[in-house]
Amino acid sequence: MGCSLQHLRGWKSIVFTACFTAVATTALFGQTNFNLLKSFDGPSGSQPYSKLIEGSDGLLYGTTFQGGTNASRGALFRMRKDGANFEVLRNFASGALGNRPAAGLIEATDGWLYGTTASGGTNGLTGTVFKLRKDGGDYAVIWHFTGTALDGRQPQTALIEGRDGFLYGTTFGAGTSVPGNVFKISKDGASFSALHYFQGTGDGSLPWSALLEGSDGVLYGTTYSGTTGSSIFGTIFKVNKDGSGYTVLRRCDFASGAYPYGGLIEGGDGALYGTTSAGGTGGGGTVFRIERSGAGYAPIFHFSTDGKEPRGTLVEGSNGALYGATFSGGSGTNGTVFSLDKLGGNYTVLHRFAGATNDGTSPSAGILIASDGAVYGTTVFGGALDLGTVFRLSSSQPNLTALGIHQTSNGMLLSLSGGIPGEMYRIQARTNLNIPNGWSVIGSNSAALDGTLTVLDSGSSNHPVRIYRSFFP
Repeated sequence: MGCSLQHLRGWKSIVFTACFTAVATTALFGQTNFNLLKSFDGPSGSQPYSKLIEGSDGLLYGTTFQGGTNASRGALFRMRKDGANFEVLRNFASGALGNRPAAGLIEATDGWLYGTTASGGTNGLTGTVFKLRKDGGDYAVIWHFTGTALDGRQPQTALIEGRDGFLYGTTFGAGTSVPGNVFKISKDGASFSALHYFQGTGDGSLPWSALLEGSDGVLYGTTYSGTTGSSIFGTIFKVNKDGSGYTVLRRCDFASGAYPYGGLIEGGDGALYGTTSAGGTGGGGTVFRIERSGAGYAPIFHFSTDGKEPRGTLVEGSNGALYGATFSGGSGTNGTVFSLDKLGGNYTVLHRFAGATNDGTSPSAGILIASDGAVYGTTVFGGALDLGTVFRLSSSQPNLTALGIHQTSNGMLLSLSGGIPGEMYRIQARTNLNIPNGWSVIGSNSAALDGTLTVLDSGSSNHPVRIYRSFFP
């Protein structure tokens, strides 16, 4: 039996019977709405190089490399996802407590925020590891880098928390001639160890991106370049969490992608995906795929003009697509937000930054797909004073479509597409359209990033025919 799709006057809705023919799904993301949530002004921060995170409280947290009220040494902030209640939690200052955070934050399993500063600390300009509560209280430096080969200096990347509860990160240097290391530190700072020292030639140098703990428990990462020789265009590496088993999986070359600025993600298919900021057939960088063993490296997309120089780490959406940002290209040299599938197809530019006062310029970090399904990110420049922005991308107005309905042991499972990511939709049901006020709510759900949602009608077995409609808010 086919279904009749019917729009009801006054409702953003669709109606269909319990048996129907499913229709085609929508595209990856569709048209997008751009919202400028914050233009940095100096005292509130400037030049956010880092990726945002969503805290367990649903708020957005981030850092700026400059700005703040203490001689432009950087700031740490939080805000609501609608841009309201922006608050600077910490104004960094010169001295022992660290300053110039080049990387973003993480919220660890203990509920504290952890991060790094590229400068400051008790040993001069060598940087720190710090922690604080989500309200900005109890800020403490848990490690002061010495700048020697013992522990390194000037971390540029965010930390990750391993499944063993330790924090892992990288430094940009380690002593006078060692171009960076991989380190491990306990959350109280009592235990610190360097797991690997980069050597430059053949080994890579200058890690710019956060590490990844794979599903196999191994750490994976990239280095931007090498000092000389075969690793000069950067590397992809892995190392065990005890420092053993360090292996260069790939020494990059210009033809297939050079200078990986961003880190790696492990896709739902178990492969690693990343970007290079230069090289490839278009000269603007690549998106690549590689197995965790190092086999099967392949650039799946080559950037040219409509987006180039991706610097941030990719994100995999709930629809299996890859999302990211480019530092330049698009409309002039202002950068883009893009999506593509894991085969490199369906490349879509979701937003081209205009560089105007009501838009951003040059997103350097990766994007965040938040719990509301929308995309959030930062740009280094742009906004009212050209000091950087926080932005939001969401899908265009809804055009809800029935994808399917399936009988389960718990009732009828309804599948819809075309919703606004993050918006909550209520599903109502009735058995006869001729009975006034016969609608009853059977459930609600929010649309995912690709606009899809499902709702279970647990009472469907009590009715021979069911008619449904979905609407918001």
